[in-house]
Amino acid sequence: MVEGKKPEDEIRSQVEGFIAEDPSLFIVDVKLKGNFGNQRLVIALDGDNGVSIETCVSVSRRLSAFLEENDLIDGKYHLEVTSAGVDYPLQTLRQYTKNVGRSIRVKTKDGSKMEGELKEVEEGKISILIKEKKKEEVVEINLEDIDSTKVLVSFK
Repeated sequence: MVEGKKPEDEIRSQVEGFIAEDPSLFIVDVKLKGNFGNQRLVIALDGDNGVSIETCVSVSRRLSAFLEENDLIDGKYHLEVTSAGVDYPLQTLRQYTKNVGRSIRVKTKDGSKMEGELKEVEEGKISILIKEKKKEEVVEINLEDIDSTKVLVSFK
């Protein structure tokens, strides 16, 4: 490991190499959680066309071998490679772009919440269409003002 570099950075770099052969795939998050001896390494992947279980398994096996070989994480840990499903908040510009046209719930850093259809994604901001009774309004929100965004699932 490069001195001064966090294990997550090295892991992210390796996973990017593993998924490079499929440009539709991207990393949403790499998190090492927990305390020494009881840690959980979570790799969340997404793709323009979703992520298959086979992809998660392949990345998990390759990453597991890499971690064992390079001893990046001290003590015991549990490795979890998962797809960033609908319950996972949107974190990257690419995720927002992938979900244009879908209903989302946005919570801003000032505590306000709004729901609407994600209409547009631009560098640094999103636009959502909010429909209330007979009134429609397009609202622009700067990404830096967003605390969390989740895709709403409709079972109609």
